[in-house]
Amino acid sequence: MINDPIDLLNFDSVALKKLGKVMFQGRKLLVDAFVELELCYEFKGLSIRGFWKVGNRRGEIGRTDILILKDSTWIVLGAVLRRCRAPRGYVERLLEASFQITEEEKRKLIDSSEIELFGDLEVATVQNFPILQLTDRTGAFAKLFIDYGSLGKVDFTEARRISWRRVPDEKGWERDLLETDFVKKIVDNADYYCPMNKVGKSLTFLLEIGWKIVDYKGRQVMRETEKSLSIARCDEGVEVKGAVVYGEHVTELKSVMGAFNRKDRFVSLSEHTVGLLDQERIAAEWADLTDLEFVGTKAIVPKKDHGLLTDLFPEVVTLFSHAPLHEETRFTATLYPHQEKGVEWLHFLKQGGFHGLLADEMGLGKTVQLLGFIATSRASLPILVVMPTSLLFNWRKECERFVPDLKVLVHSGSERTDSVEDLSSARIILTSYAVLRQDAALFAKVQYEMVILDEAQLIKNSESQLSSVVCRLSANFRLAMTGTPIENRSEDLFSLFSFIMPELLGDKSDFKASITAGAQDVRYLNQIRKKLRPYILRRRKDEVGVELPTKDEQLLFVEMNEEQQSFYDAFLQKSRSGLVKKIAEGGAASHRMEILEAILRLRQICGDPMLLGSTAPSAKMERLLSDIEGIFQEKRKVLVYSQFTQILQKIGQELTGRQIPYLYLDGSSLDREESVRLFQENLAPQVFLLSLKAGGVGLNLTSADYVLLYDPWWNEAVEQQAIDRAHRLGRTGSVIARRYVTALSIEEKMMRLKESKSKLASDLLDFDGDSLVSLETMLELLK
Repeated sequence: MINDPIDLLNFDSVALKKLGKVMFQGRKLLVDAFVELELCYEFKGLSIRGFWKVGNRRGEIGRTDILILKDSTWIVLGAVLRRCRAPRGYVERLLEASFQITEEEKRKLIDSSEIELFGDLEVATVQNFPILQLTDRTGAFAKLFIDYGSLGKVDFTEARRISWRRVPDEKGWERDLLETDFVKKIVDNADYYCPMNKVGKSLTFLLEIGWKIVDYKGRQVMRETEKSLSIARCDEGVEVKGAVVYGEHVTELKSVMGAFNRKDRFVSLSEHTVGLLDQERIAAEWADLTDLEFVGTKAIVPKKDHGLLTDLFPEVVTLFSHAPLHEETRFTATLYPHQEKGVEWLHFLKQGGFHGLLADEMGLGKTVQLLGFIATSRASLPILVVMPTSLLFNWRKECERFVPDLKVLVHSGSERTDSVEDLSSARIILTSYAVLRQDAALFAKVQYEMVILDEAQLIKNSESQLSSVVCRLSANFRLAMTGTPIENRSEDLFSLFSFIMPELLGDKSDFKASITAGAQDVRYLNQIRKKLRPYILRRRKDEVGVELPTKDEQLLFVEMNEEQQSFYDAFLQKSRSGLVKKIAEGGAASHRMEILEAILRLRQICGDPMLLGSTAPSAKMERLLSDIEGIFQEKRKVLVYSQFTQILQKIGQELTGRQIPYLYLDGSSLDREESVRLFQENLAPQVFLLSLKAGGVGLNLTSADYVLLYDPWWNEAVEQQAIDRAHRLGRTGSVIARRYVTALSIEEKMMRLKESKSKLASDLLDFDGDSLVSLETMLELLK
């Protein structure tokens, strides 16, 4: 009960709203907060009279009852109490018929009546919601509207003052908008802008917190609420199906990916709704689905390309697995855990109708993994294993040791046969690349259960005769084995897969184009990597948990003596001046062989000037011999590698003079296996001199304590193979590997080149780059 206006001085508008109804001077009044009275002024000079106004109705302030609260003014009209938008002080004065004001007061009053808004007006709060109106198809440009329901919709940037507008609320909505990646920027009919790559994230955030968004055609934008993807095996490969849910709407995966590939920001759901596509998220999470070709509502991925799906569907590999068919074949080796996984992987490939590349690092036992796989595989056809000639002895011994019950035919030398029946009746056929090329017609007549290429980098040239011969062989299962799948160029890997799965990488020109494009856009390389991933198994020593001995790799720079340096400088100056003139006249490409010869001669001078007829002593030779003497005194064994047989022969002569026993192996050696046996089994300290080409692959020389590399070459991987002849499974002590480099020479430049090539070759296995010794690089070595 309120009996006097004085009673209201301690009331505020909130308290009055809570009452809803009040008694005033014996009358029941309804509190109406939905209709606000405006205060109108009538001026005659500086005399002012006040009127209230609502719609077309108008009345004098002085003829009404007025309730004055501490924060607002309310006017009684009949049985209704309504709020009046007016300064309280003026209302009190307007209770009089009229009063005088100053010019300054008049100006302020007029200004305030046009600009100021006074407090909360309603008992029931007016609800308001933000609407983001996108003004272009990308969703990057927008306007902000505030929806007041039945009262209407207003543009946030509009300056017009309306009694029911909630300016603090509106500014709060704008703050929410600016907390995304939208910024204020007036462009054409838009007030806000968001960078293209942030649109999806920003719009998704606003939808998640309850904003309404409409696209440039006025259709309401819906956010993704659920998605479902599934795969199943089918005759053609893998069937992919999916749907994306946007609230009450469901759209097929085909529509979503079609819109994504068109770079649309939205996918149509109905006449009045669209679904938001977060292009950036789809590119990151669903990139593997972007190239799918849909038939109806499903897409078919060829079986060979199932690697593209492994990120989204790790279970895809199980689609092609089934219980292996084993034979009871005696296998005498005990496998390490990583080798057991290798055998399982080989079974997965064969059971799924796939083929592969076993690319474990040197020393992890690729041969024994393969023999374990053969021993547990059912085969009614012969298994052909092709390798360098130098490995035939090792392979025969490994077969006799680990699979003694299997019939092995060595097709080489005096044991060669011209009978298809002989080949077909063997369980395992061992032959060399050289013999395979010579007897290509014979081998082509046999159907094989498996064809395995050891040291498969030898077919790195896909256009060579050897590559053509192996690719024509017919087998149910094809496997390449090499610890260096990429020696110099990405095309090395393409050549391997031309034998393994020629349909996987397609045309060579397309592959090279993808590698080139990958330098600018990593997605091309990622696609190649994913395609290949199921078919390559590569483990490094530091990854498999096998306790190998430590390997200490050292780099020793040796300065040339005065005579050697003088001879080197003179030859370099003469070669360089001659080549500069020739290149200027005919271009570098036409003189490539002369450039290579100049590089070769400079390397020979670094090794020993005597190779070019000089009597100048070799500083490197002196240092090497001194180190060998120290190793021999320690009663250790050492491998010494060089690419020049003349240097190896001179080292041998020097060792003989020092009464140090040694073994020798180069490409012309006939007693290779006997030399290896003597070195491995003889307990006395020994030196083994090997050419890098002949001794860098296929040998187990685990009794060596030291590996000395006399001269560097382009390829770090080849040298690493040589070192790993000693550093491999079966070794019980540490290995010290030392490279000798002639300082301030072409050898030092080659070491810098190798650092970049080694990184690039490693990267290429992850398809992040390419590596190639170019003509320009060769010329740099001669500067």
